[in-house]
Amino acid sequence: MMGVSYEPSPGSFATWSASATDVTIVDLYTITAQTGAVYLYSGGDAAITQGARTWTLGPGFARSKLKRSVGLSVDSLKLTIYADARVTLGGIHYLTALKNGAWNNADLLLEVAYLDKLGVIQGIVPKFSGRFHISGGITRAELQGEVRSAADQLSVMVPGEVYQPMCRNTLGDGLCGVNLTALQVTTSATSATDSGRRVVSVAGSGGLANSGWANLGQITMTSGRNAGASRGIASHVANTPTNSTITTLRPWDYAIAPGDTCTIQPGCAKTMAACNGFSNIAFFRGEPFIPAPETIV
Repeated sequence: MMGVSYEPSPGSFATWSASATDVTIVDLYTITAQTGAVYLYSGGDAAITQGARTWTLGPGFARSKLKRSVGLSVDSLKLTIYADARVTLGGIHYLTALKNGAWNNADLLLEVAYLDKLGVIQGIVPKFSGRFHISGGITRAELQGEVRSAADQLSVMVPGEVYQPMCRNTLGDGLCGVNLTALQVTTSATSATDSGRRVVSVAGSGGLANSGWANLGQITMTSGRNAGASRGIASHVANTPTNSTITTLRPWDYAIAPGDTCTIQPGCAKTMAACNGFSNIAFFRGEPFIPAPETIV
């Protein structure tokens, strides 16, 4: 990655760096989660501000040396993230939030700030960018992660288009066009989860009043011990117009308590009928009328 993302005036960083002898170098991490949330953290011992951006103190970072190669090979950056119980995200321990998926496939940009002896930023240089993945174990104090360059996405052995009866879009993506934010329901649990931590009752409103509306959708906890964690929804049953039972595909890390808040988004069975339910049939991208293989002789 070349160039300077910030310098006080055009060309000033090159001039200053050519003769500077007392330089402080600070790593700056910008993480953009899939939810759109942006986190800016300083790798130094103080917050760094440049213009409208402030990289605050948060979890600690230790990284590997940078290595870049020419061609389509996948470059990577090893990260160790440190956090004690005082460092939280959404009210829970930061490393637990990462384990729950807060940074899953998040875009991470590493920049380096160069400060003079007075602590004034003379330049910020982008060094590496890619997608974050948890690559190792997690303890109470640290988590092992890896940032892989964009070339990693070229290694997925999947053709550009697959002909299939079901729609190839993901509900709410750019090709689908459904506005999930407008359909999303904000609610709270009215009961604790069952012993398997998969079944919970929630207050019903909007689409939740209709059984099956949230089947194959997603529930994200916004408070309580599971804050920041999301789970796919296996089934949704509207018991009454104001109360529903949600069963998740995977158990929660912690039991949900009555009053814990959450957001719920609908799911899609990817059929023409399901697409019609969203008044979105014009964007259906499946081939339901292709004959089954055994009919071709």
